[in-house]
Amino acid sequence: YLAPPILARADPETGVPKKMSFGPWMMGIFKLLARCKGLRATAFDPFGYGAERKFERQLITRYEAQLDEIARHLKPETYAVAVELASLPLSIRGFGHVKRHNAELAAGREQDLLNFLKTGKSERRLAAE
Repeated sequence: YLAPPILARADPETGVPKKMSFGPWMMGIFKLLARCKGLRATAFDPFGYGAERKFERQLITRYEAQLDEIARHLKPETYAVAVELASLPLSIRGFGHVKRHNAELAAGREQDLLNFLKTGKSERRLAAE
């Protein structure tokens, strides 16, 4: 069962792509895709222009900027918060709508941790408290 972005139709109620059943012939397609690994992240990557890949590249850029921000405000007393903030991308798992949902959850937590890192104050309780 797969929900390929090109073929899958969204469920009218939830907006989530519906999975479709494929036969054993799909394993041949997967083998072909595996042989094309060298094309990933190049101009010839056919999947690199999709919305999901663009979103993933934005996440990377945002994370790099976040690391710079952490480095600017790092102090011994904020070390635990800085580690938690730097670890947030580990919670962004999944594909498609699942990854996007997890990224939204992480973004909310990220903002609170950044505020604490900069000011020493938080609107919500942090795990270290």
